Amino acid sequence: DTEVSVGYTYPIDTLSDKTTEQEDKPKRKKFVKPSVDDVLAYCRERSNQVDPQRFYDYYESNGWKVGKNPMKDWKAAVRTWERNDYSGNSGGSDLFDVRNQYWDENDPTVH
Repeated sequence: DTEVSVGYTYPIDTLSDKTTEQEDKPKRKKFVKPSVDDVLAYCRERSNQVDPQRFYDYYESNGWKVGKNPMKDWKAAVRTWERNDYSGNSGGSDLFDVRNQYWDENDPTVH
């Protein structure tokens, strides 16, 4: 009888290696939807002009998404509204008044 031996220079069980790699990755916190009071408190803390109810209603109506992606950080979204002056003072139904941003007031076709 002849015995044959096969030597391996790498681990056969790569599944266990993948498991340890996945365990090393930090886990992302699950998004927790804020209350209107949470948004109000954050806006007061930042002394901004964002309307907390308008912010809440906007994201509540679209499922707390930013574009097509689920929201990850509502405080970052508040800061974006703050930078873009989505304060609710424009009186329009959109987040900002498109006419003021894109149309030339001197253009006779606009009026």
